[in-house]
Amino acid sequence: GDRYITLMDLPGVGESGARDTEYAALYREQLPRLDLVLWLIKADDRALTVDEHFYHQVIGEVYRHKVLFVISQSDKAEPTSGGGQLSTAQKQNISRKICLLHELFQPVHPVCAVSVRLQWGLKVMAERMIKCLPREATSPVVSQLHPSFRTTVVREQARSDFGETVGAVLDSISAFPLIPAPVRAVIQAVRTTVVSVARAVWDFFF
Repeated sequence: GDRYITLMDLPGVGESGARDTEYAALYREQLPRLDLVLWLIKADDRALTVDEHFYHQVIGEVYRHKVLFVISQSDKAEPTSGGGQLSTAQKQNISRKICLLHELFQPVHPVCAVSVRLQWGLKVMAERMIKCLPREATSPVVSQLHPSFRTTVVREQARSDFGETVGAVLDSISAFPLIPAPVRAVIQAVRTTVVSVARAVWDFFF
C-alpha cells in the first residue's frame, strides 16, 4: 500500500508562562503517538533553561529515548562568515555546543548538527534518525527519504530492522497458546531462514 510519513511541527517553548503550560499539555498528549522527536536548538541559541526544564519535566525518563537533539542553522555558529562552508572555528564551537547539550540533557542518542543552507550534516542526521526509530518504522521512513540520504548505513539498518520485525511476528505467533506444539516447533525451526529471506528481499519491498 501507500507509504507515508506524518510530520508534526510542535510549537517551541519559552514564549510565555501561560503558553508553556498549554504546550506542556500538548506535548504530553502527543508524545505517546510519536515514533521520534527531533528537538531543534539553533546553533546561536544560548537560552536553554526553558528547554532543559521541559525536557526533564515533560519528556522525562519515559520518553527521552524518542528524542534526537539537532543543532540547526550550524552556519550561524560563531564566528559567522556567510561563506560556502563551515570554518574550523565554527566546527569547534559546534563541538562545544554538542558537549554542552550532552551535559545539560544527558540524551539517550548522540546530538547531531546540521546546516540546511550548506547541506552539511544532513546524511549523518538521517543515519542517526533511522537508528533512533522503532524497528518497525525504519523501512517506511527510509522509503520516503531522498535518495541522497539513503546511505549504506541507513539501508542496512532498515534491512536488519525489517528482518527482526518479521522474526518478532513469528515469535508472537509461536507464543500463542492455541498453536499446536508441532506447528510451534516448525515455526521456531524456520525462524532464522525466514528472517534471512526477509532481509534479502528488503529492496523489493522498499
